[in-house]
Amino acid sequence: MQEKSIIKQNILTYLRYKGLTLYKFYKDTGITRGILTQNNGMSEENTTRFLDYFTEVNPEWLLTGKGSMLRGAAVDQGDVVGDPDSVAAMQLHFLRENNDLLRAKVLLLEENRLLLLREISRLGGDMEAVLSKGDWSVGAAD
Repeated sequence: MQEKSIIKQNILTYLRYKGLTLYKFYKDTGITRGILTQNNGMSEENTTRFLDYFTEVNPEWLLTGKGSMLRGAAVDQGDVVGDPDSVAAMQLHFLRENNDLLRAKVLLLEENRLLLLREISRLGGDMEAVLSKGDWSVGAAD
């Protein structure tokens, strides 16, 4: 199976970084809906539309994955500490926010696990009784 082109992968990375949905991306740029989910290359016309609309994106990064994602951005440890508006600082902030969200999800999952264990205990600790109460067959799809 053919993988997505580097250009599409980089566009998806940029959209995640900016917090943009595919719907908004397609609507704002005029690029045909679904292009980014197809496992083929990106046309020159669509690549140009992307770069024309998102002027802060470094074309070298878009095409090759090399260099900084944003134009004129120098990414090194000094930037993270010294310049709160640097690409590295923004990426670090983005990663920290995602990390916080993932931690919250883990806590919710742990709470759900404890609730399920209490329910199993309430039903007498008999797993067969729990499974017979509903369609809880092993391997059932969500």
